[in-house]
Amino acid sequence: MRSIVLCLVALALAGCQTMANRLSPAEVAGFRLAQLDVVPPPAAAIRWYDGEVVYAASKGVGMLEASSAAATPEGQAYLQHAVAGKVRAAFQRELGGSLTGTRPVRVQVRMQSVTMIPALQRALIGGGEHAIVADITVLDAKTGAVLSTYPSFKAGSTAGGGVVGLAVDATITGAPIDRVVSNLASGYRAWLMNPGAS
Repeated sequence: MRSIVLCLVALALAGCQTMANRLSPAEVAGFRLAQLDVVPPPAAAIRWYDGEVVYAASKGVGMLEASSAAATPEGQAYLQHAVAGKVRAAFQRELGGSLTGTRPVRVQVRMQSVTMIPALQRALIGGGEHAIVADITVLDAKTGAVLSTYPSFKAGSTAGGGVVGLAVDATITGAPIDRVVSNLASGYRAWLMNPGAS
C-alpha cells in the first residue's frame, strides 16, 4: 500500500513518469547525499517572464523593456543562476533528509528547459502548464560510477487562466516557479525512494 501511495504522489507532483526505478530498496537505503550538482538550462531554453521583470527592475528598467534587458548576456546569466539556485535548494531540502545512509552519492540535475506561462498570456488566452524538464543522475561519489539515471524527468503545474485564475494562482499557491521547482524535487524524491516503481 505504501508503494502505491508513493507512486501516486510521484505521478501527481511530477507528471506522467514512465522510467522504471531499477534500484533495490537496500541500495537506496544505503545512499547518503554527499554532493548536489545543478547544471542550469541553456539560456535560450528559459521562458520565465517574471524572472525577466525582477532582473529588469534591478537595473532600473520597466516591465515593458524587461525581455530586452534580460536578453543581454548578463540578463541570461541572471536567469540561469536564479533558476539553478531554486532547484538546488529544493533538491537539498527533499533529498538531504532522505539520503542518510553510509554510501556517499552525488546527485546531478542537468536542466533542459524551464517554461513558465506569462501572466498576460494566461489572462488573455487561458491557462496552460508551467513545466521544468531535467536529466537527473545519481553517481557514486567516490568512483563516479552511474547508479541511476532518469533522462527528461518532467515536473509541471497547472497555470491558472483568466483574471480569477491568476488571482487564485498568486494568492493560494505562490509563485509558479517555486511551485514547479518544488514539484520537480519532491516528484523525483518519491520516484527514487520507491524502488521498482515506474
